[in-house]
Amino acid sequence: MELKTIKERYPGYFVTSSERLLKNAVLVLDTNIYLSVIQYPTELSEKLLSIFQEYNSNSKLFVPGTVADEVIKQLDFYLRRIDSQYITIDDKLDKTLGDIEKIFKDQGKKTFPIKEPKDVMDLLKKHFEEIKKEIKDKEEEKKDTKKLRETIVNLMSKVGENYTDDDKKKWKSYFEEKIRLGLYPGAKDSGKDENIKYNDAYIWKQTIDFSKDQKQDIILVTADLKDDWWNIDKDTKKRTVKKSMINEFMITTGQKIQLFTLDDFFKSYNKQLPEDLKLTTTFMKEAISYIQDNRFYSLSRPFYSTIESVSSNYFNSPYPYLSHDPLFFQRQTNPNFLNTLNLTPDYYQINYLSNLNKPELNNENETKNEQNDDDKD
Repeated sequence: MELKTIKERYPGYFVTSSERLLKNAVLVLDTNIYLSVIQYPTELSEKLLSIFQEYNSNSKLFVPGTVADEVIKQLDFYLRRIDSQYITIDDKLDKTLGDIEKIFKDQGKKTFPIKEPKDVMDLLKKHFEEIKKEIKDKEEEKKDTKKLRETIVNLMSKVGENYTDDDKKKWKSYFEEKIRLGLYPGAKDSGKDENIKYNDAYIWKQTIDFSKDQKQDIILVTADLKDDWWNIDKDTKKRTVKKSMINEFMITTGQKIQLFTLDDFFKSYNKQLPEDLKLTTTFMKEAISYIQDNRFYSLSRPFYSTIESVSSNYFNSPYPYLSHDPLFFQRQTNPNFLNTLNLTPDYYQINYLSNLNKPELNNENETKNEQNDDDKD
């Protein structure tokens, strides 16, 4: 029997953060990192992408096959979502002013007995011009989504193989056991669609295989905050690495790994830069705050096929932003009108809102629901 020290038997329980690892290890980004960074404010997005490009140019960026598969099937959806944020409404504002002015002409001073119609119109025109200017300023900041797409594609120059359907069937019990033992992530994804419920475990295994084969230390960055990736203190909510997973990784590969959230990775990366290259304290404070306040909410049920068939309706709907009204979840009752895809701020949820292109049906449904409630009372 070979005798070893406790640190040799359980290396994952004695890992400390290392600047050397940041400089020399291979960077692995979870799917949610690629899809969230492109949505950040331009300056922050460009800075983070430039860091990823630096790793890639040094052949230090590895893309697990499952990450590549998820990104390429969702990327255009998110880019279209970015484009949809900028809407020119000048004509609609002008028409609204015209309609109000017509009301004044038709009904005269009695409409606004306190102010002269001209004063009211002057006030409205001033506010509308301010709105137009703000929209124009935002449109000037509009991202070049074609360039963003090209950047993401170029980052994926070292992509590993993904598992085939036969592989997934063959190894299903293996992954289930690793997840059950807490050695692979995925325990919190059991309710997802069968086609994607093991994707986190696949990413972890593909990273292990790469690290072992290439003899490379790893930095893995994820936006996933669930407790199948992290140990989370019930009282303080503080996250620490899941040492059982780190230990499994290190024993299997003989290499080191460090797990980061994006904000922690960004802080650590900036900290190890020479003083003259460090980002300003103000920028970092605002950037970290933004990242923490805008965590990525992933897509899961249904997944790829649904995105392809429904996303166009989301962006073509004349009422895309009504979907943020939480009451719609209660109001929509008619399944015959599936028009809008709504992303909600609770992890891994998709909600479909019907009838948004049929507002008259919404009113009818609300009336019926109110009548039903009255009948129950």
